[in-house]
Amino acid sequence: MQTLQEKFKGLAAWYQIFLPFAFSSEAPSTLVISELIYRMAKNYIMELKVVRYSSSEESTLGLLFIDGVFACYTLEDEHRAIKVMGETRMPAGRYRVELRTFGGHHWRYLRKYGVDFHKGMLQIMDVPGFTDILIHKGNDDDDTAGCLLVGDSANNNQVKDGFIGSSTMAYNRVYAVMRDALINGDSVYLQVCDIN
Repeated sequence: MQTLQEKFKGLAAWYQIFLPFAFSSEAPSTLVISELIYRMAKNYIMELKVVRYSSSEESTLGLLFIDGVFACYTLEDEHRAIKVMGETRMPAGRYRVELRTFGGHHWRYLRKYGVDFHKGMLQIMDVPGFTDILIHKGNDDDDTAGCLLVGDSANNNQVKDGFIGSSTMAYNRVYAVMRDALINGDSVYLQVCDIN
C-alpha cells in the first residue's frame, strides 16, 4: 500500500504518460483515466502518529499527527511496568484502526451525533495485552480506561493533573477524517512513540 505522497507521485507519472495524447485522436478515454486514478487512490494508507511528550504519575500527554500534520493533543493513562486494568496506557507500537459498531460508547455517540455523522467508534486493534482501546472525547485520566483522548489544548501535567481541553471540537474534526478514510476502504494505522 502507498502513502498519499507516493500516490501523488504516481498520479504525476500518469499525467506525463497521458499528456502527449491530450490533443490526439488516440487519447485514452476519460473512463480509462478515471479508473486508473480510482485504483491508485483506493490503496491509500492514512498514517496517524502519537508522540508522547510528557508522562506523570497520573497521565500521559501527546501530540497526534495525521499524515505528518499536527491535528490535536492526546491524553492517556500513565505508564505502568505491570498493567492495571483501566489505569494503564497502551504500549508504544504500530496498530491498525477500525470502526467498531457495538458497545456503550458506540450507542452513546450514535444517540448524540446521529447516523449521518457517527459510523462507529475508532478502535485501536491488536494491542498486546489490551482490548477495547478507543479514540474518544474526554478531559483527564478519569475519562479514560486505557483509551486515547483527544483535545485542542493541554496543560503541563508535571505541574498539576493532566488535562486536555476542547475535546469535543478536536474529536469531531479528527473523527470525520479517520471515519471517511475507513468508509472509503482505506487503511488507517496508528504509530505510538515515546520520547520521554
